[in-house]
Amino acid sequence: MKIRRKLKGFTLIELLIVLGIIAVISAGMYAVYNNVSLSQKSSQEINNLNILKGGIENLFAASSDYTGLSEGIIAQSSIPTATMMKSTSTGSGPTTNAVVNAWGNSYKIAPDASPANFTIETDVPKKACEKIVSALAGTWSGIDIDGTSIKERGQANYNTVTMITTCSGAANDTVKITVYDNDSK
Repeated sequence: MKIRRKLKGFTLIELLIVLGIIAVISAGMYAVYNNVSLSQKSSQEINNLNILKGGIENLFAASSDYTGLSEGIIAQSSIPTATMMKSTSTGSGPTTNAVVNAWGNSYKIAPDASPANFTIETDVPKKACEKIVSALAGTWSGIDIDGTSIKERGQANYNTVTMITTCSGAANDTVKITVYDNDSK
């Protein structure tokens, strides 16, 4: 008489079910991580722009205007935090510092057409656009998204519908946000 031993272990179906469950959980965690990361970087960017605004206004407080304001001047000042600085080297040339946003994109900082005002321009992911613009609308006198005015200079309110359609309708994955200071010298 033959004795059959029952083999211990998992069947192929059981292993596939477990792998399927792990794949679903991993995909869900990836989606949650991306949303949390985007939200954190959006909050950091709001903070960065407000730090730059306050620092520039303090740096030029004794001046009658913002003539001479540039990214280079800001990079050399104590205004940017460590997370806002990016060192770049051109091989044998000197290392230069650039002021960058939460996603590593450069800022364009300059006096406005009227040197009594200044602008800061940077590219952000279009998924972060609405949160950033909504938060900045109360502290900046004007905001443009990809050249479309969302908040006219000096107006108290911004156009929510225009903001939503401009942020979501962008052809690229990033949008260019331009903010204008709210204090005329």
